[in-house]
Order: sequence, then C-alpha cells, then structure tokens
Amino acid sequence: MSMDLTLTRVDYCHVGLTSVGCLKIFSGPAEEGNTADRSQQKFVVGDHDGILQVLSIKRGEAVPSFRSLKGNKITAVELGGPLGTVRDKIFIAAGNQVKGFTKKGKQFLGFDTNLTENIQCMAVSGSDLLVSSTFAFNHYRDCLDTNYLVASDHINAMICLPQEKVTPVRPVLACEDRTLKVVAGSDIQYQVELEGSPTALALAWGDGGVQGNEVVYGTAGGIFGADPKHTGTVTSFDFYPLTGGALKDIIIGRDDGTVQVYAFLEPNDPPVIKYNFAGSESITAVAGGVIGTEGYDEILVTTYSADKDYTTLTSAVAAFDGAADVMTRRISPTEFCCRRCLHLLGAADVMPRRISPTELLVLTDMDDFFVNKTTIADKDYTTLTSAVAVVDVSTSWGPQT
Repeated sequence: MSMDLTLTRVDYCHVGLTSVGCLKIFSGPAEEGNTADRSQQKFVVGDHDGILQVLSIKRGEAVPSFRSLKGNKITAVELGGPLGTVRDKIFIAAGNQVKGFTKKGKQFLGFDTNLTENIQCMAVSGSDLLVSSTFAFNHYRDCLDTNYLVASDHINAMICLPQEKVTPVRPVLACEDRTLKVVAGSDIQYQVELEGSPTALALAWGDGGVQGNEVVYGTAGGIFGADPKHTGTVTSFDFYPLTGGALKDIIIGRDDGTVQVYAFLEPNDPPVIKYNFAGSESITAVAGGVIGTEGYDEILVTTYSADKDYTTLTSAVAAFDGAADVMTRRISPTEFCCRRCLHLLGAADVMPRRISPTELLVLTDMDDFFVNKTTIADKDYTTLTSAVAVVDVSTSWGPQT
C-alpha cells in the first residue's frame, strides 16, 4: 500500500451544522484553462441555521465576502451557470424553495417549487433545475414544471449528466432499493441493480468522462471488496488533481470520519491508495482546491457529530520541525477541518480557544478507497460488491429492469 501524501490539519473557521454536500469550491483559474495561475479559491457553505456564506482564507483566517441572514435549514448547495460557462452562481434548497445568489451575495432567484415535502437533493444544469424529496423527483426548466416522477423507494442522491456531452437532460437517481435509475422525461428509462443501497453520486473525473456518461457511486455498506476495514457509509466524492498524475484523483468522505484519496495511473487500472485520514466525526462533504495558500492544493472537509454536548479534547498539532505543540480546547458537534502539506509553515502557533458547532477543516492530502468499473449494459453485476464503483451510464439505454 503506497501512501505518498503528507498532510496536517489547520482550523480555519466555524459555521453551523451542515447537511451532506452543502460545501462547494468555486472554480479557480487552473480549472478554467489557465494552468499557470494557482490563485486561492473561494468556497461556499450553507448550514442548518439557514445561513449561506462565501468565504476565502487570508493570513490563515476565514474572511466572509458574503453572509446571509438566518432562515430555513439549507439541505442542498449547488453551483450553476449557463452551459459552457464557469459555474459561479450559487443555488440553495431550503424547505421547498430554491434560491439563487451571485458570489457577492446578490439574490437573483427565489423559486417556490410547491412541493409538499422539503427538498433533499438538487442538481442544476444550465436552465434546468432538478430537485427531489423523499420519493418525488421534479424537473423544472426556466422555473416551469416540466417532468415529475415518484420513485419506488427513498431517493438518497441525485446528479445530472453534463448536457455539454449528453442530451437531452439525463438525471440519475440513487435509491434506497439498491438501484441507480436513469430518468428520461417522467419515466425511468433504465435502472441498474446494485448490491448495496447507494448513498452518494458524482460524475466520474468531475465531468462524466469523455462521453459524459460515467458515474461514481458509494453505498451504505461502505465495504472495500472483501476487506471489512472500511464499512463507513460513503457520503461524498470529489475529483481533484492532488498527486500530479495525468488523471484526477478521487477524494472520498465517509460517515465514520474517514477521508481517503485514491490515484489512477490509467483510466482502466484499479486506483492506488494515497492517503487515509481517520477522524472522529461523520464527514458530510469533501472538496479539493487551492484554499489557504496560493499554489498549494488542499482538501476542504465538513464534518458532523451526533454528540450534542461540548467535550474537552486535547489536540496535538504537528510542528514542522518534528516537534509537537499540544492545545486543549472545547469543540462542538460539527467541525470543518483543513489539512495542508507540512512544508507550508515553519512553525505552529497554538492558541487555546472555544469553537462552535461547526468548524472548517481542510485536509491537504489524504488513504483507502476502491473503485470498480462496469457498464450498465452489462447484465453481470457480481463485481459490484465494493463501496464505490464507476458506472458507465451509456446513452444506448437498455430496457427498464
């Protein structure tokens, strides 16, 4: 097992409790084509207090460029924009409403979906808005109700295949009945049965691959093949080039507090474990980017703890000369953490302090995830026993199973 990444934890700031996936990083110049520019990126987070924040890191501190007032619990955060452009518009779901904001905090959309239940999952693709509650899926185009579907079991996650590569709109639903459902209009055009309930979905390589039809999913069982070590439910994914390879690395967050990074030497090769971080709180979101220091990659992580009481913990912070400074602090149920390469700082100044229900954590480089590839057209799903798999949701859809 090869572990090439070395990270250390840096605490940036704190927010309220967060739902799964309510953290997003805005695209940086490198992702927009200017690979030489490694400027710091801003990020957005929405919490259960209904507060939406756009933050950046300056001199090691989180500085908000926008912070909304309290409102309904935010259950989903997505970035969007016109097709073919930078996705820099913020969309949030709170209750049965969807709101849109610019990076500077100006609201440009307030849309009541008229759903009887709260929105649990959301995807935005150009002028298409996809939302789902516990069982119901709705598709809106330019805020007009276009398609509707009631699933046979709970909808745990949802994504939309990129319209730049796949048309018309093709949502993919991850349902509790151990299936991935490909939706066409108001019908299930195809579904694939899995060996576990899918709990997280993402586009493979961040863009769905060459044809835009590859999807990564994680299951509730969280088992890596026959290895029982990693049984934590997969809650979130991100693809980001951390190790310098030709392909983006995949970052995984699990509900047992594990954050993992895997690298791909070749598209069809099994992934190689590069880092494993074992935390104590459930991971609700992971995202890679240049956060705290220009030119250095990091992994931004949000966590959630079921512990409602404040507890006193002793946290050891690795000093960069090999020593360790220890700080005692009171921490709350949810944390955001930040891990950065050890060589970024020459020393670690530790200040005892009190922190609130959620803290920003950034992990700069992270250990043990598994990806298995298959094709939906294949009828042999005996290999899909892992926690994570890459599925080719080909446009040559087969009949509904």
